[in-house]
Amino acid sequence: MDTKKNIVIGKWFCADLGIAIAERFHDFYYEEYNNIPEGKKVGDYKFTAVEYKQFCDYEGKPTRRNRFKECNIEYCDTLDKEWEKVLNDSIKNHPKEYESFKKFLKEVKHTYGDIIVYYEVPEDKKLQVAQDMERIQKSLPEKFTYEDFINKGEEYKCSINLKKPHFDYLMDAPVYLRVMMGYTYGDFAGKRVLFDRLVYKICDMQK
Repeated sequence: MDTKKNIVIGKWFCADLGIAIAERFHDFYYEEYNNIPEGKKVGDYKFTAVEYKQFCDYEGKPTRRNRFKECNIEYCDTLDKEWEKVLNDSIKNHPKEYESFKKFLKEVKHTYGDIIVYYEVPEDKKLQVAQDMERIQKSLPEKFTYEDFINKGEEYKCSINLKKPHFDYLMDAPVYLRVMMGYTYGDFAGKRVLFDRLVYKICDMQK
């Protein structure tokens, strides 16, 4: 039985927004695109996400939209007697919604996430960076890690250092590169997230 923080896959628990059944756990680790705190390094444990299907909120009102969710497991807890009573009362008072929820449990759902990083671009390298990114984007495999992205930058001698991203919007940079990479929860290569899409944009704040 897969268990973390006394929360068991396939069992009821207290999620961040309501009472739910745990579907999957995903461990995330620090990577180069994270703002890594002092004392931590790439490859160190970051947090565990839990995907879940929510039946009701903490007032016992059935969740009718966006019933498949995810959150950091640190915001979750086991189902104690107080919340078990709320759940049982909600099931009793909303039998149609509970029947719908039982059918929903059989559906396969996935969570999608993304990361965004920024790079300052010298004005005289704007065109070259755009060409570099086009080559990198086309050469990446269907699924790739952030390390693969960095390595491609080195292979093609990218005009900017992809190893040193900024983690926040560059308000003061006249020109910057915005890179978004998307992934599906559960797609990992060891301790690294496997991305399946990359979108970039050269932003010129002088125009």
